[in-house]
Amino acid sequence: KVAWRVRWRDGGVMKSRDFDRKRDADAFETEVRRHAQLGDLQMLEAGKQHLDDLAREWWSTYAEPNLAPKTRVMYASLWDRYVLPRLGGLELRRITPAVVEAFQAELRREDVGEPTILKTLTLLQGILQRAVVWGRIRANPVAPVRKPVQRRKHAVRPIAPATVEQIRRKLIAGGRIRDATLVSMLAYAGLRPGEALALRWGDI
Repeated sequence: KVAWRVRWRDGGVMKSRDFDRKRDADAFETEVRRHAQLGDLQMLEAGKQHLDDLAREWWSTYAEPNLAPKTRVMYASLWDRYVLPRLGGLELRRITPAVVEAFQAELRREDVGEPTILKTLTLLQGILQRAVVWGRIRANPVAPVRKPVQRRKHAVRPIAPATVEQIRRKLIAGGRIRDATLVSMLAYAGLRPGEALALRWGDI
């Protein structure tokens, strides 16, 4: 038996929602009035879509046309392993910053690495940003959550040009022209060692 019912009109259509407790009905009625004043009553129903359904839509309309294949493979793995089992069945309106924080804490308890957590939250934030753009939710619940910081494992210490030239002069003086050329490519062209070693003389 319905104890409390809240009715409102949206675009000429009468709608209603039933509640077992008066305080829940009062809270919802306040929310209806707030949305009516803002002129966006449609947002009351927009958040009913489940995250899994949104992700499928995001994949076909956004990820496939815009993301590189390597990125899509990584995101698909993160989604299947971490996001879908924990959040996929939630309605969008149920995904709050507190829920996202709890999700992040759960990944940490399971010893998921910080770089992987950062990538997973980046994926989730990207999916939910489409929901904001498409008018499904008002704000992205991942945005205000503090995320892991991406840190370099090794500090980069570039060699000064004067030092590079000193190395080159010694190599040239010793007749090691090829080695001097390799040093030039590494120092001045910004190549990684693997990229430089893959070069052939015809490439230079």
